[in-house]
Amino acid sequence: MITYILRFLLVIVIFYFVRKVLASVFASGRKPDPRVSDRNSSENRVIKRDQVEKDPVCGMFVAREAAVILDAGGKTHYFCSEACRDKFIEKSKK
Repeated sequence: MITYILRFLLVIVIFYFVRKVLASVFASGRKPDPRVSDRNSSENRVIKRDQVEKDPVCGMFVAREAAVILDAGGKTHYFCSEACRDKFIEKSKK
């Protein structure tokens, strides 16, 4: 009885490894899954400290290229969103 159980487990383990090997062989021609991000994509790149600015309203740091920009009073202000920019404009009017 124990030998049948061991044989059964051995067959399952062999089947698992054969399936993995076949999947890796045939996966080389498939398109990458769009839900999985690539480490080299522009979404995951490193942003250096000199490329970020602090939002004066909420205090969040935002990349200059992704920020909402406002030139006011000879100075450029960077915001994380249009809502923060609008709050800044309202406060500066008062």
